[in-house]
Amino acid sequence: MEHKTHANKLKNIFIAVGMFFAIVIWMRRHILAYLLRLTPVQNRVLVTYGVKIPAKDGILLAADHYSPYKPGDHPTILIRSPYGRNADAGIFGRMLAFFAQRFAERGYHVIVQDVRGRFDSQGEFDPYFSEHDDGLATLKWIDLQPWSNGSVAMWGSSYLGIVQWAVAAHAPNLKAIMPSITSSELQTVLYPDDAFDLGLAMRWMSILSHLADNHHRSMFASLNMMNMVERDIKPVFSHLPLREADKIVTGQTQAYYQTWLDHARADSPIWQEEREAIDIQSVDIPVHLIGGWYDFFLRGLLTDYENLRQSGKTPYLTIGPWHHFNAMTSLGDLREGIHWFDAHLKGHKHNLRQHPVRLFVMGANEWREFDTWPPPSQSLRYYLQPDHGLSTVTPDIESASTQYT
Repeated sequence: MEHKTHANKLKNIFIAVGMFFAIVIWMRRHILAYLLRLTPVQNRVLVTYGVKIPAKDGILLAADHYSPYKPGDHPTILIRSPYGRNADAGIFGRMLAFFAQRFAERGYHVIVQDVRGRFDSQGEFDPYFSEHDDGLATLKWIDLQPWSNGSVAMWGSSYLGIVQWAVAAHAPNLKAIMPSITSSELQTVLYPDDAFDLGLAMRWMSILSHLADNHHRSMFASLNMMNMVERDIKPVFSHLPLREADKIVTGQTQAYYQTWLDHARADSPIWQEEREAIDIQSVDIPVHLIGGWYDFFLRGLLTDYENLRQSGKTPYLTIGPWHHFNAMTSLGDLREGIHWFDAHLKGHKHNLRQHPVRLFVMGANEWREFDTWPPPSQSLRYYLQPDHGLSTVTPDIESASTQYT
């Protein structure tokens, strides 16, 4: 009798545990939304993998389509990436798939696309220079789909932001963008202050190579990728000529790297043509720029903000205490994106914050909001003093010196 009672207790425990896990699995999307501080889940998601989208020249660009199960008038979010569109491409692709699911749960069609020459998309990868035509072709394709309601937004960070700028002034169905830790200018990022950033170029090239090598392999194959990148690029910094650096890092000559070296000057025709194609001052849609104080794109991002302001626009600007890769994996971009697109594609303007500019103030370690960047300020002139100090008062001694080792 006692043995039977003990068995019944164990049975009840197993049933209770099983029911608990069943409830967790059933409610997992809602639990995740609560933990990540996202808006409530509205529907389940259907994913169609391997959609082929024709480019202007006939090559096919591969994409995945995340669609809400719930019928309705749903806008679309387009995400275009060279880092892979799903888990087959490793950790970056898995992250994009995760973000796409979250957007689709909240009533958006989401198209996640491999850019030209990357992973399952045909053609040759030509960073920056192919994105205008390919982006417009993809937006036109979306407009022709029976599920499209004619409203599209674009989202993403780093290169995923560059592709947004490539089409922002030219697509009638594009209603809002949110470029994060990025810039409309690639040349000034590659050549900050007119000096070639070899470390940045090598790391990016190596990352692209490793991601391609790990395609269709386990995600765990890419977990040690950054250590492998640092190992692979180390020989470059003691090697000349620079022309051979791409072959040392990736095992073959990269046409786009050779193009960068051939066109170093900012006034080179290829960069000038791309600036004219982007035409940032003609961008007339809502733009939310997100940057990091430690990000190498920050200077370019603030230039984009200033150009939009000078053309009479009111862009939103958020700058946090982030570096580049820290912000690329930030869930803050997802939260901000949901609010931004709900406001401009669904009319939920109450989701917008009161002030367009939000900055994390270093030292004070707090967020503050302003109407514009830079915030209102008053210039003060400080003078070096004989006692090693600073003062707004001109020193009495006309000539004084100090020394240091």
